[in-house]
Amino acid sequence: MQLYLAMWARGIRGNEVSAEEMADNKLYAIGVAEQLRTLLDPYHTIICPHEDKVLNLIDDLWLETRDERLIPMAMERCYCLLDECEGIVLFHRGYMSEGMANEKLYCERIGKFVYEASDLTEENDAGVNIKEDLILALNDWNEERTEDEELV
Repeated sequence: MQLYLAMWARGIRGNEVSAEEMADNKLYAIGVAEQLRTLLDPYHTIICPHEDKVLNLIDDLWLETRDERLIPMAMERCYCLLDECEGIVLFHRGYMSEGMANEKLYCERIGKFVYEASDLTEENDAGVNIKEDLILALNDWNEERTEDEELV
């Protein structure tokens, strides 16, 4: 199963984000993607938009110009990447950006797998192991799809 990792690039600072902050946010997301790849390989593939060359070109141009017309272009690229995936994993780190919220809604509307948590830490505030919970959620999703296919 191919999964899209949604994490913010501009973050809480939004349009005021510096190039360095945006680069740090992207590096953090890429690190999380690597952890997920290690955890879920070989059964699931992780698509990290922060590694996408086209999206990075749009982001670089936005950083230079701060032209708001580039944001819908970036979102369209994200939707293209999402279309290649069967689900989305969102790690909001305490802040759900508008882009992440749109990606989540996009996936919910078309019936893709959606998993959301604050971060890929060992446990959340309720004491639930996030890595274990994600794997269980993926297994449940796959079982439901298999059962649905058997009914057809």
